[in-house]
Amino acid sequence: MDDPPDYQGLLESAVDNTVSVECAPDIDEPWKYQWTDITAGFLSACKDLQRGELVREERFHLSEAMSAIELMDPKMDAGMIRVDRPVGFEGAVDNGSLRISAMPHDELIATMDASFSGLVTWLEGHSLAQTVFTNLCLHRPAAIKDQSLHAFCAGILRLVAMFKRIIETAAVFEEEDFNSTNFGFDMNMFSTSQAVQLLKTAEEELQKLARRQRADDENDNSSSNSNAATLAERVSDRLRFVRCLLLAVSALVPTESGVPTSKSRPNFDEADKHLRTCEQFFDVAIESIALGTQPPDDNDGDFAWLPAFEPAVNRRLLPPTFPRKTQLSSRNQAMVYLRAVVERLHTIVLALPHKIANFDATLTFLRQFSQSGSCVLSRSILQLVYLPEDDKVLGVTSIIDILTDSMSDFVSPPVLQPGSLLLENADCRQLWSDFVADCAKVFLGLVQICGHNRARQRDKLIPSLEDLSALQAE
Repeated sequence: MDDPPDYQGLLESAVDNTVSVECAPDIDEPWKYQWTDITAGFLSACKDLQRGELVREERFHLSEAMSAIELMDPKMDAGMIRVDRPVGFEGAVDNGSLRISAMPHDELIATMDASFSGLVTWLEGHSLAQTVFTNLCLHRPAAIKDQSLHAFCAGILRLVAMFKRIIETAAVFEEEDFNSTNFGFDMNMFSTSQAVQLLKTAEEELQKLARRQRADDENDNSSSNSNAATLAERVSDRLRFVRCLLLAVSALVPTESGVPTSKSRPNFDEADKHLRTCEQFFDVAIESIALGTQPPDDNDGDFAWLPAFEPAVNRRLLPPTFPRKTQLSSRNQAMVYLRAVVERLHTIVLALPHKIANFDATLTFLRQFSQSGSCVLSRSILQLVYLPEDDKVLGVTSIIDILTDSMSDFVSPPVLQPGSLLLENADCRQLWSDFVADCAKVFLGLVQICGHNRARQRDKLIPSLEDLSALQAE
C-alpha cells in the first residue's frame, strides 16, 4: 500500500515558498516582491483530502481564521479605500486649504472645538491615530505661524502627554477604558511651562486685539469690529481653558518632564483656583460653538470638512482591519464631557482632604466617586493624588498610621489601648508590626480596586476577599 501524501510537508512548503520579500536599502524606494504561484500544487493536494479533514501548520490556530481578512478587497481591507484629497500637513498647506498663518477666528474656533472632540474620543478608549492626531496641525506645530493656533497645539499636545502618563502610572485602566499606543507621535516637544507661556502670551494678544476692535467700533459706529472682537474673545477663552486645565492637573499631580513624581505634594489651593476658572468657561463655550465654522451637512461627528482635519491621514499606522471609521464626539458632547471631568477633579480637591483621617471614610469616598460615572482620567488622578507615593497618603502620612488609628477607633485592640504594656514585649511588637504591614498591603489593594471601572471591580475584589479572610484569621 502506498504511503499517504505528506500533507504537512506540502503545506509547510507552500507557506515557505509563497512570498519572498526583499526590502530595498533606500526606504524611499518601493518594496519589491517575488511571487510564486502555488495554486496548481495546492489544489492537487486538496483532492486527496477526505470530507471533514483539515491540514494546518503548527503555528496556525482556528481562532485566527475567525479574524482573518481578505487583503486588497476594499470591503475587507481598510488600506484599499481610496483617498482623493491630499493627505498630510504639507499637502494641505501646499494646496492652500490649510492656513497656518492668520487663520480666521471662526475657523480657529471650529478647529479648537473639533480638537476637544478628538481628545474626548481618545479618553473614551479610541486610538490616538484616529482621534487627536487626525488634526494635521498637531503633526507639525513648529511650522504653524498663527500665534493662537500654535499655542493651542502646544497645549493640546501637553495635555495628551500628561493624561497618558497619569493613566499609565496609576495603572487602573483596562483595554476597554484606554488605548495607550502612541504610534510614534512626539507629544513631549513642549514642556508644561513652555505650553503655559505660549498660551498666556497668545491669550493676552487676543485680549488686546479685542479691546482695540471694540474701541474702533465705538469710534466708527459700526458693528463689524464688535463681531470680530467677540470672536477674538471666544478664541481667548479656549486658550485660557487649556492653560488653566494644564495648571490644575499639574498642581494635583506634579510632574517632571511629563512624568508624575512623588517628590512633590498635591497643591489643592492652586488646583482649586484654576479649576474654578475652567468651570466658568463652559457656559460661554457651549454658546459660542455656533460662532465657529459649521459643517455643510450638519454632521458634527465627522470633521473632514475642516481644512485642519483629515480622518484618513494615519490609516497606514493602523493594523490591517475591516474598514470602519471612528466617529468623534460632537462638539457639544465634548464640552459636556470636559465639564464633567473638571467637576470631578474639583470634587477631589474639595472633598478628599477631609476624608483621609479615617480609612473607612476614605474607602467610602473612593467607592462613591467610582459609582458617580467617573472616567478613567479622573479615577487615575484620584489614585495619584491620594497616594503619590506607594504608602503615604497625600505624600505625607503613612498608610500604616491611618490604618492604626482606624483600628483603634473601630475595634480598639488591647495592643493600642492607653497604658498597654504589650508593645514593650519585643515578640508582641514584632507580631503587631507584621500584622499592620500585611493590612497595609491588602487595603492598598482595595484602594486600587476602587480605581478600576465598575465592571472590573467585582473580578478584582475576589482575591482581596481571600486576603481579608487571611487577615481575620491572623
